Amino acid sequence: GYINNETQFVLDYFNIPVPKLLLTVKTQLADLDIDEIDPVSKDISVKKAWQLMRKNNIKALPIVNESGVFEGIATLSDITKEYMDTASNDHISLRNVPLKNIIETLSATVLTGYESDLVLSGRVLIAAMTPEEIQSILNKGDIVITGNIKDSQIAALNCGAKCLIITNNGSVDSDILSIAEKNNCVVMTTPGDTLATARLIFLSAPISKSMTTDVVSFKIDDFVDDIKDRMLQTRYRSYPVLDVKNRFRGFVSRYHLTRQRK
Repeated sequence: GYINNETQFVLDYFNIPVPKLLLTVKTQLADLDIDEIDPVSKDISVKKAWQLMRKNNIKALPIVNESGVFEGIATLSDITKEYMDTASNDHISLRNVPLKNIIETLSATVLTGYESDLVLSGRVLIAAMTPEEIQSILNKGDIVITGNIKDSQIAALNCGAKCLIITNNGSVDSDILSIAEKNNCVVMTTPGDTLATARLIFLSAPISKSMTTDVVSFKIDDFVDDIKDRMLQTRYRSYPVLDVKNRFRGFVSRYHLTRQRK
């Protein structure tokens, strides 16, 4: 703004730079101690997201894309709802799940077929029946959970299974691995039993499947007085705060508004 001669003289005399013009002294979100949380990729597993929430004692995670642009949030309630919806289905299916997520979630060891960028889609079946019954229900591309039962392993491979998960760290004969390699099938072992594996494998799905994208958010330069009414209208626990490039800066809640820095 305009600096008169007297003010300019004082500034020059004490060697003080001209202060920045403040158009308003109203409090902005940038002035608050909002909750700063590291955002995560939408490709991490549901299990990994849940572990991060527990470790940091939080109930929501901000999700960003490869460029760091905010895409949504994942909450404990989102994960719970998705898990219960899946548990109520007759069949568990995975869709576009990175192989690395399955390996991490099941603490598995891949014996053959590993590809760093491989993505799996298909029904998840437990091969707890005769080889003939397996062949009657298995579809090409399915993911099969089985134990150290060679006949079941062969039946699953002959039906075109895309992934064979051997529970209890069961052994796999070399001829089974040879067939799997020819059929382009992933074979892995996991220390968990069949029930634990079936329950955990859902948690390998990318968190993007559970996240909420229709989110009320604010900008870091928004004025506190302007967002109070929006908070009262929506009543969420917390709200994402973004910068001008839609990058996540933190979460703000009503608690922060009542403890503004003076």
